[in-house]
Amino acid sequence: MTENTSMWSLPKFNFVLECGNNISIPFGEVLGLDTDSRAIEYHICNSNINSTIKLKHGVVHKDSAFWDWCDPANIEAPKPRDIVIKLLDKEGHSIIAWTITSAYLTKISFTEHQTSASELAIELIEINHAGLTVASA
Repeated sequence: MTENTSMWSLPKFNFVLECGNNISIPFGEVLGLDTDSRAIEYHICNSNINSTIKLKHGVVHKDSAFWDWCDPANIEAPKPRDIVIKLLDKEGHSIIAWTITSAYLTKISFTEHQTSASELAIELIEINHAGLTVASA
């Protein structure tokens, strides 16, 4: 009996965050992409139930349009946008994609590690969102 092992040859951590304007940032780890079934809750006020996604160990170019989204003014008064997080195979092709709606940054921290003169290493990004959908590529 031969076993299909192609599924197990995927890299352990190979994610990319796409957030518009041709912004594509690689990350080593993503937490919080799970979904569950919950009872529907009704609220009197216009409040959304948000979930948090954490992206760890990323690298971004210093001249990237990503910094417009990371502007401290946007963290204090967030501008939600739809984003996509993809798991890539070892050739860089998308295997599965999560579309995140109304995402906004709540935290960003940098590592002490220097990558290069044109790139910055990101230790952690936290993103709140209104919902997510999953699609295989």
